[in-house]
Amino acid sequence: MKGHALSRVHKTSLAKICVAIFVLEATVVILAVHPSEFQTFAIPVVGFNLATSLALGWIAYRYVSHLEFYYDDQGFRIKKGRRKVTGHSWSEFSRVSLVRSEALEFSVRLYSDGGFFEIPASRLKLDPFKFRFEVLGLLRGARK
Repeated sequence: MKGHALSRVHKTSLAKICVAIFVLEATVVILAVHPSEFQTFAIPVVGFNLATSLALGWIAYRYVSHLEFYYDDQGFRIKKGRRKVTGHSWSEFSRVSLVRSEALEFSVRLYSDGGFFEIPASRLKLDPFKFRFEVLGLLRGARK
């Protein structure tokens, strides 16, 4: 079986970052500009804030939150943002289950003797139910 690579945009995370930056920019403008001056330039200022919050939000999302997932018959690797990379071999794990977070996102949980590791299936836009069975097959194949 060949390897798989997933690098999908999680729109909710991206939207949260963009909104946070927009609110920060808007707060700075409201505090820095007199209300009578703001009314004159409201549309250009809001447009500029919107454009910059989208651009800065995209950069921040890619740098901090974006997930890239690579897997094959031997193991997997998850990269979060630009730096944090976690990799494991399927043979390290003995069991698999499906868990749901309080945010109603599903993860495939892999159990080893020392604990567990979760692959965030919903954030990767994978069907968690199908992916759990695919991972189960990969675990069985790694044990042979």
